[in-house]
Amino acid sequence: MPWDKLDFTFKKLLNKRVTSENKKIYEEVSDYTLNVHATEIWAENIPGTPPNSSTSIIEVVDKLTLTKDTTVSGSQAWYAFRSGERLKDWIPDKFDGTAAATYAVQIFDQDNNPISVADTSNIIFDYQTGILLLDSTHPTATSFKISGYRYIGTKGVANSTGVVNGTGNSNFIPLWSDSNTISNSIMTQTGTTIINIVGTLRATTKSFDIPHPTKSNHRLVYGCLEGPENGVYIRGKASGKNLVTVNLPEYWSKLCDDFNVVITPLKNQNLFISSQTENTFTVQRCGMVFFRKKSIDFSYLVIGSRRDAPLVTEYELK
Repeated sequence: MPWDKLDFTFKKLLNKRVTSENKKIYEEVSDYTLNVHATEIWAENIPGTPPNSSTSIIEVVDKLTLTKDTTVSGSQAWYAFRSGERLKDWIPDKFDGTAAATYAVQIFDQDNNPISVADTSNIIFDYQTGILLLDSTHPTATSFKISGYRYIGTKGVANSTGVVNGTGNSNFIPLWSDSNTISNSIMTQTGTTIINIVGTLRATTKSFDIPHPTKSNHRLVYGCLEGPENGVYIRGKASGKNLVTVNLPEYWSKLCDDFNVVITPLKNQNLFISSQTENTFTVQRCGMVFFRKKSIDFSYLVIGSRRDAPLVTEYELK
């Protein structure tokens, strides 16, 4: 049995596979059968009411004389042509916002007489290609004109402001560098759980949000400590006799401009910080000399301000 071309075309239009002429539509498997290139995608919104004059998105065409396709007999094929260019991308009436405002193409004869879509020549206009087809030679018209609307806006995978273009590197989170271009941002992603930012992070609020450690079906949220500096801290415990010196990390003086130390005795004892250097501080007991031979125990909190990240706490909007 020969292939039925109409059945083949119908299946393709319904995004079905075509494996056998003996299978009905519902017996074929759905598939991605109609491919669309990025240059065919209309990226900007089309208003429900056609404009009165051309815009950056829509061209208004009034009574354009069509060119006859001489390769088709009987004057049954005509196409939109102007200044050496085929005029495609005509906007169909599926974009109409109301029944009174239509994008549908209007057809006229050589004398500007309108030709109804119910004409006996069975006229069909292909909006995508700009081709007018007739089932038979028209009894009176020797040429045709059309009025309608063409899409002339940007194309591609985009939002309403433009086409997405640009380049980027692996693992970088993209940034809109202008209304239609994407490039690298200052953020990269390491694996599936780490985002690195080479710059300053600002937000209305900052917090962590983790599974609750003791309650099922709950989350635990803590806000970040905030103040007029980019602060860092170290905390710990220490003990000893007489003078107890705590050594901070060797990089501490390069990390911080200055730092403060808060100590809390862990016993009934009076303690004080007797000296402080760029990378150390020393604690001893108050009182007479013989008291200083007794053990002291304390916890400490060291808070500093980062050298490399001074914080401007007020700035003027520009």
